[in-house]
Amino acid sequence: MNAHQLTLIGLGLALAGAAVFALGALSIVSGNRDYSGPSDAAHRREKVAYLIGSSLLFVGFALQLWAAIVRR
Repeated sequence: MNAHQLTLIGLGLALAGAAVFALGALSIVSGNRDYSGPSDAAHRREKVAYLIGSSLLFVGFALQLWAAIVRR
């Protein structure tokens, strides 16, 4: 696998991680619009989304860093 392919895979993973992270935040924002506020299940989904999203972001950025090192 060459550096360009690693960069593209890293970019895709980082983009997916950012999307999952944003969906987790959106679930809480939509829950705050309700009179009773977000439920405990919504908070759990938010935490799981943050965990998965940040993990994907980390792996994506790590792959891009690895590609930059390999390219040199």
